[in-house]
Amino acid sequence: MLGDGDRSRTCLAFRHLAEDAGFGFQGWLCAGAGRSVDRQQITCLIDRINLVAAGEDRPLRAHFSKAELQRQPACVASKLQAAGRKGNWLDADQPAPALRRNAPERVAAQRSTR
Repeated sequence: MLGDGDRSRTCLAFRHLAEDAGFGFQGWLCAGAGRSVDRQQITCLIDRINLVAAGEDRPLRAHFSKAELQRQPACVASKLQAAGRKGNWLDADQPAPALRRNAPERVAAQRSTR
């Protein structure tokens, strides 16, 4: 749980290290205020990491090939939604969120306060 004294959020740290492939990643997933971390969501996010190019890096290609064989069947979007979980932009078949744009009025207001 992370907090600043007034507010707190539940968080989940994750780390993956494949020393044989010279590859690793780490991060945090924090839920919104008053919510708990959705462990299935982070599992599926990590499960969808794909190797785009490895050149002649055989250990890295082998690591991702092995991971491909171990994909989580629970991360198929239809199964997540059938379980009552609402889909979001991290799910493979959901649309990406709209890009945020500064409304002209807000940009003008920001400039006038500087």
